Amino acid sequence: MSRRIFQETDAHHGNWYQIVRTNDDFSILATALRQVGYLSTVRGEGPFTVFAPDNAAFESLLTEMGLTDVRQIPIPVLREVSRYHIVIGEELRAADLSDSQEIETRQYCPVTISIMDGTVKVNDAIVIAPDVLASNEVAHVIDQVLMPLTEAMNTSGMYLEASPNPGASEVSLQVIDHPEARIEVAIMDQYCTPLSTQSFNTPPDNEVNFSLDISSLPTGVYMIQAQLGEEPQVLRVIR
Repeated sequence: MSRRIFQETDAHHGNWYQIVRTNDDFSILATALRQVGYLSTVRGEGPFTVFAPDNAAFESLLTEMGLTDVRQIPIPVLREVSRYHIVIGEELRAADLSDSQEIETRQYCPVTISIMDGTVKVNDAIVIAPDVLASNEVAHVIDQVLMPLTEAMNTSGMYLEASPNPGASEVSLQVIDHPEARIEVAIMDQYCTPLSTQSFNTPPDNEVNFSLDISSLPTGVYMIQAQLGEEPQVLRVIR
């Protein structure tokens, strides 16, 4: 697929959700975000930074994987890959990026910025159009899909998240493809000493979301652990 260089004039005053939905260069990205339920994320209030692969980047990845459609990628894997392209709570423009800078993504693994002779890379992906501005975020169009390390992927079907963090008042827990399962949740201090515990059973649905209210906790650092069978997930939260 030929690549059209994304122009600043292609952006508009809508949010990134609207740009993705209406721009043909991002139709595969829109499908990927829709598959994992993240289109609603990119139309939120922000601020966000998105490293946005165009269609040519996705088609190259699909060819490498021997696939023809992004919807053939297993949902847990696609979810982790999508999270690896989103930075929550920061609007990082090109001027904010520096050589050797590490930026933590929503996938909780960092990407590394490198700058040489005017070329900006995110890991191995080249930024082909920086500073695509939307009302709620900034995006940098890249020529490759970023792939997190396999050992860093959470494919358990359970996801903990707090936003903003620092400053969270609740923790969201999403469980996918685990109907009628038992979840054990513990709130611990920064030294992993349990402060409170609770448990609940998921309904007979493929996807369910829970919220854990932590607004009454004093200012400090906490560890939230959710256990699904033998698969614990731990999230560090700063109140």
